[in-house]
Amino acid sequence: MRASRTVAIAAGVMIGLGAIAPAANAQAPVAVSASVLTVNGQGWGVDDARREFRNDLREARREFRATMREARREFRADLQEIRQENRAKFQEARAALRAAIEEAREAFLAAMNSANETFQAAVAASRVALLTVLQDPNATKEQRKAAIKAHRDTMQQARDVRHEAIKTAIADYKAARVAAREAFRDAIGK
Repeated sequence: MRASRTVAIAAGVMIGLGAIAPAANAQAPVAVSASVLTVNGQGWGVDDARREFRNDLREARREFRATMREARREFRADLQEIRQENRAKFQEARAALRAAIEEAREAFLAAMNSANETFQAAVAASRVALLTVLQDPNATKEQRKAAIKAHRDTMQQARDVRHEAIKTAIADYKAARVAAREAFRDAIGK
């Protein structure tokens, strides 16, 4: 607020100097001759000239103050308009940022759910295959060991696939957030 007042005052002074310059450069009237200026010992000509000069100066000051008021009013109106435009631009950019982050979050959650569902499906299928071998009374010891080893390998592979999918989802989410914030900064001009 202090900076805007300083700018308004500086602008007003610059405007005012143009308005008051003729009055400031004006000189008091000079007496032409003693016979015209004095009647019965009174300097009525000089008094009239002084009065006229004071009136001109007063009028110039009045005009200067009016010009300053108008300049301040225009400056405030321009400043308010600029602030409103900046506020609107910021609100639009913030809404776009929120939408982009929400979209990135939804994509992240969808990728996480997909990875978890794939993992759970692989685990369920492997478990069913293991249980069929373990519950079979005719299965040999080697078949059971092979089924357990296959189940462990399938579980490890499913974990690795899920781990990679989650890492990719996290990296994509972070990149989308960074891109959204950069777009926000570009939109507000920072």
